Amino acid sequence: MFSQKLFLLLIFGLLAAAFESELQESEEGMHKCPSCATGGFVLKRWLMQHPEASQSMGWVDWKGTNCDAGTVYIVPCRHSCLTVIVEKQLSLNEYLYQGTMQECSDGLIRQSSDLPSNIDFKSYNKDSIFISKRMGHRITYKFERESFIDIHEANVRKSQQDKVSKKDETPVQDLFVMFGIILSFLIIVSVFSVTCKVCFYKHQMRQMISSRNENLEMKHDVESNSSEQLSEQVTVETFVEHEDACRSELSIESDEEAEDEETNNNGPTSV
Repeated sequence: MFSQKLFLLLIFGLLAAAFESELQESEEGMHKCPSCATGGFVLKRWLMQHPEASQSMGWVDWKGTNCDAGTVYIVPCRHSCLTVIVEKQLSLNEYLYQGTMQECSDGLIRQSSDLPSNIDFKSYNKDSIFISKRMGHRITYKFERESFIDIHEANVRKSQQDKVSKKDETPVQDLFVMFGIILSFLIIVSVFSVTCKVCFYKHQMRQMISSRNENLEMKHDVESNSSEQLSEQVTVETFVEHEDACRSELSIESDEEAEDEETNNNGPTSV
């Protein structure tokens, strides 16, 4: 069951793609024309399809449209768009507007005594204006290769392309801005890092110098204490030696005095 549904979906997708491709090919090279008519023009159907005047023109159901009010259908067209304006002649140079019709000219006018007979207007592809007077009316045929719908759509496309190009440019500008911000951030971080490292190095150097100075002071103090102790020891030893020397001299003098006294006590001796 699932495989059947999948097969049907595949077939449907292929048919839709083929139809879309065919539609695109059929509309390739075509433009758009307005399709409309005023009530006054519709009432002049007898004039525009008069067989005795060799007038053979197609007729479209323009119900709900009004060219004067801008209410139109939009139809694809391969050749020129046609605008027909009908005016009733009141006097030699005075005309009263009756109505307007706008339509794609493809196959619309098969025959008309109002137009040159050497031109095939069923596939007319130029910008031209033809004016004819017939049966108390002035009829103006205006062929245009580019309709106001085409102009409007071209302006819309141009506006959209400008917006797209601006959107395409905007990301590039944003990238440059983001790159500038990131670069500035990296520069600030680098400067801050270098500054911190320098400060840390200076602090370490101060600590090393201070520690070295303290060690030198301690060494100096130790050496000073050692020298003082050494001098005190030398002084004591000198004093002891001097005292011993004095005691020795005193002992010698005492012995000599004792010997003298003993000699004196014994008196002179005879030989």
